[in-house]
Amino acid sequence: QDIARSIVAINRDEKVSVLLVEQNSRMALRISQRAYALTTGSVALSGNSAELLTDDRVKRLYLGGEI
Repeated sequence: QDIARSIVAINRDEKVSVLLVEQNSRMALRISQRAYALTTGSVALSGNSAELLTDDRVKRLYLGGEI
């Protein structure tokens, strides 16, 4: 959580974009505005992070199954 807070603070205070590559997709989606979900090196899903956070396709993608 300290890392997440630091990333949010840098983005807010320094007004810079941050490219975050993170295994914890839930945390990454909570602190970002836009996200890309990758599978086998390709973009499988992209969009608004808040929408992707509740998207069943993201759950299937990272927990197994077709999207």
